[in-house]
Amino acid sequence: MNKLLRTLAILIGVLVVVGIAAALILPRVIDPNIYRDRIAALVKEKTGRELVIAGDIGWSVFPWLGVELGEVRLANAAGFGDAPFARVGGMQVRVKLMPLLRKEVEMSTVVLEGLQLNLAKDKSGRTNWEDLLTTKPGAKPEEEKPAETAAAPLAAFAIGGVQIRDAQLVWDDRAAGSRQSIEQLDIQLGAIEGN
Repeated sequence: MNKLLRTLAILIGVLVVVGIAAALILPRVIDPNIYRDRIAALVKEKTGRELVIAGDIGWSVFPWLGVELGEVRLANAAGFGDAPFARVGGMQVRVKLMPLLRKEVEMSTVVLEGLQLNLAKDKSGRTNWEDLLTTKPGAKPEEEKPAETAAAPLAAFAIGGVQIRDAQLVWDDRAAGSRQSIEQLDIQLGAIEGN
């Protein structure tokens, strides 16, 4: 019995060391920046808009599965000018790894640095975000999956908070001929939980 416990303790120790080594080595060996073009192509396919990830993509593995992005820009809708619809100077999103195994999502505080959001309405009343909310013409609606193959719902969902620093919001209503903006906006939201 004593030998079994010792073997089990050694096995657990080896697994812990391998896990720590993987958490330290994987982010240095696997470069997430190679997926930049795929991400941009997927966004273009789904929205018809250009996505530019100008900054580096960094990531971590344990105990948080995290992604850190530099500058990211999403192009504006056609007919709304060259200024991007949205731009973020930097972004951090982290999810606890172990709760994912229980189908629970526990995120730390989501941080957005230097968010610039350019909302507009043209003279005909069309907004520059409505194409993001509707399906493309000619696109086939997604078929409903049978109950046995449908994704299982999350057991729990929690975000530690949302922090937006140095944001700029612009509302350009060309139909009314008015333009308003809010600059140097800081927003901090507390924890968000759902079941």
